[in-house]
Amino acid sequence: MNKETLKNSCDKIEEFSYMKQFSPEELSELKTNLSTVMIKFDAIETELKDIKDEFKEKMDPLKKQVKELLTWIRDKAQRVTEECYIMYEDEYAVYYNGEGEEVYRRPKEVSERQNTIFMQQRASNQ
Repeated sequence: MNKETLKNSCDKIEEFSYMKQFSPEELSELKTNLSTVMIKFDAIETELKDIKDEFKEKMDPLKKQVKELLTWIRDKAQRVTEECYIMYEDEYAVYYNGEGEEVYRRPKEVSERQNTIFMQQRASNQ
């Protein structure tokens, strides 16, 4: 039956949605289109990944620097490793940096409780 005959002999016309099967040729064409689109999509995805990697390389040192600066500002100090001079004062071992500033104080360990010549000299100079 052709469309005109169907139209003239039907009782009612209505819009209706249903699944219409593809012909083998249409299906083959869709698969070819899918392959083409997937290849283009993959190329763009690869390009995006490369761009992200490039930006990550630029951002990582800045992120590290920001974190370090924020830590220093929060702590109002920075961790350093330098030669310190320990003096035993009363019951404490006191650490001084190269500028003579006290940087740390702790109770003496058992092995440090024996008097040294320098402790005696400091005591006599007071």
